[in-house]
Amino acid sequence: PHSTHNDWLNCDSCHVKLFLPAAGVNNLNMSEVVKGNACGVCHGKVAFPLNDCARCHKPKQELQKIKADTPNKVNVIDKKSDKKGESKPKP
Repeated sequence: PHSTHNDWLNCDSCHVKLFLPAAGVNNLNMSEVVKGNACGVCHGKVAFPLNDCARCHKPKQELQKIKADTPNKVNVIDKKSDKKGESKPKP
């Protein structure tokens, strides 16, 4: 999402009060965003709403390719699991 913000925001709009300026060090999760932290400082208020998921979230196959291309920088969490890589038992 960095490049989509560069054209119209200054670096200090987000760094360092919201995000540290280094790849792979910011732990982003939707529970924090919904609480109004991280991306949620703007999104849902002055930027597009939080229920427009496809604006940020990519199909699982695309996320897996991104993770493979940038190891240790992208966390892909499977929605069918509680934790990274651990499947939930089927009911």
